[in-house]
Amino acid sequence: MRKLLTGLIALSIATSCSSESKFQSGIDQFIKENSNDPASYESVSFGKIDTLRDFTSNPEYKALKAKSDRLYLKPDTAIGSEAQADLDSMFVIGQKLDSLRATIHDAPVSGYTVEHSFRAKNGMGALILNRWIFSFNKDFKVTDAVPKDKYTNK
Repeated sequence: MRKLLTGLIALSIATSCSSESKFQSGIDQFIKENSNDPASYESVSFGKIDTLRDFTSNPEYKALKAKSDRLYLKPDTAIGSEAQADLDSMFVIGQKLDSLRATIHDAPVSGYTVEHSFRAKNGMGALILNRWIFSFNKDFKVTDAVPKDKYTNK
């Protein structure tokens, strides 16, 4: 039992390390291709890896979203009980969408993000500290990289 537990822990650490090295190599490649002076690159730190999941491919979500959009875009000519029925429908749809969002951990992985701090020379040759958010697809390829202060969670 102890050997099995030790083996599982070792496998977990090895898998974790290999994933982190995939992120690091993707970032290294991105910086080599896009920085002013790739030779000046110095890694400082990596943040926690955030897993992105896509629940919008769920058929129930698509149906609720379409119904919500139809009600939202409906001309605002309804009065009385019809208007109240539309509001009630929107409320119920909103609750159902929220419950679907609560099951996000069951949705397929669509990618990852990680914050990375590094030093590199800018266009003027000054060595500066950069904090960037790197986005990856599920195959660990960099799909986007933006300075942390300009990052919006898409």
